Amino acid sequence: MDNAEHDHDTPESAQVAIRLALTVLLIAVALGDLAVLHWHPKLFWSYSQTMAVVDVLVAMVFVGFVPLGPFCTRWSLVWRQGLHWLGFLVLVYLVHDLLFLGVLTHRTAGLSLLGLSGFVLYFAGLYVDLLMMLAGVVCISMAASMVWLHQHFWLLVLPLCVLALLLLILSVRNRE
Repeated sequence: MDNAEHDHDTPESAQVAIRLALTVLLIAVALGDLAVLHWHPKLFWSYSQTMAVVDVLVAMVFVGFVPLGPFCTRWSLVWRQGLHWLGFLVLVYLVHDLLFLGVLTHRTAGLSLLGLSGFVLYFAGLYVDLLMMLAGVVCISMAASMVWLHQHFWLLVLPLCVLALLLLILSVRNRE
C-alpha cells in the first residue's frame, strides 16, 4: 500500500490523534516502569519485560500511521523498524542474562533497560516520527533523573511529563 492509498483510508486528523495516543501510551508505560522500579525493585523485571513488548508493539503500530515521504515505502519502513526492534529485544535478553548472572542488580538492570528503551525510541523516531523521539527523550530523562536525583527524582520526572504533554498538545494544534 503506498502513501496515497494509506492517507485515503485514514484522515490526517485521525492519524495525528492515533500517533498522539500512542506517544502518551509510551510515556505512561515508562512512568509506570519508573514507579515500579522505585517502589518495588524486585518486581521490576517482570514489568520491564512487559514494557519492552509494549514498546515494540506500539512502535510497530505507530509505523502504520506515519505519513511517508516520496523516497520510502511502507514495507521498507516496516522492515527496517522490525530489525531495529529485534535488536532492542536482543539487548533486553542480554540485560536479562546479566541480571540473573548477578552482574547487575534489579535497580541497575531497570535503569539500563529504561535508558535503552529511551535511546531505541529516540533513534526509531529519527526515521518514523518526532512524537516517538519525544517519548524517547522522556524515557532517557526519567532514567537520568533517577540516577542523579535518587529519592527526589519525581521533582524532575513529573514536570518533564507535563512538559511533554504540553509539547504534544502544541504539535497537534500546529498541525490543525
